[in-house]
Amino acid sequence: MVGELGYNDGIVLASLLFSCVDLHLEWASFSTCSQPIHWWLLVSYACVICFRATHLLGSRAAAPAATDEQHSASHGSDAGIGEFLLDLRHKGSVPRALVAFTWAVALPFFTLWTLIGTKWLWGVLNESPQCVPTSTHLWFSGFWLALCYIWIAVHVALCGVAWTLERRIQRAESDLRSIEDEDVLRRWGHVSHMSDYRAVNGMQGGGRLPL
Repeated sequence: MVGELGYNDGIVLASLLFSCVDLHLEWASFSTCSQPIHWWLLVSYACVICFRATHLLGSRAAAPAATDEQHSASHGSDAGIGEFLLDLRHKGSVPRALVAFTWAVALPFFTLWTLIGTKWLWGVLNESPQCVPTSTHLWFSGFWLALCYIWIAVHVALCGVAWTLERRIQRAESDLRSIEDEDVLRRWGHVSHMSDYRAVNGMQGGGRLPL
């Protein structure tokens, strides 16, 4: 079902919690580093957990509207987290707020924090690599940094897709407004407003105003 925790979520959460505990146990050693990379690691772990929770909550809140009518028949339970971020016109206030939080706050903050972490990690490598408890911790920090950049790249791409879909909706609405005369308004009401990008897909698939 949309918005439910899966095995992958459990594995990721357990791994992050283990990393947090390990970081806490080695906190004194990390505190001797020239840059506070332990704080960067801790905050980035929290960001990933928060971001995943936002996804799950938003997908669950958007699920009732996302499984209506044709969308339910054609997409089914696969229309969850991916479409949650692509739809900028959710009907509910909760999913709308969570999408806005994701694109306007979470992604910019995580990107900035990753850039700061890059600078800090580079400083530690050049100035005080001996402060890191083991070489494994050092390698893991580099691996985690790479994962952060992959996460950012994927979500920047998703943001681009979401913006493209929204622009497509706006163009379709503009086209509909050009034919929205008094007769159309009297018979069908305002047809130039679209609920989401799926309405545009319906038009491209042959949908049109009833005659």
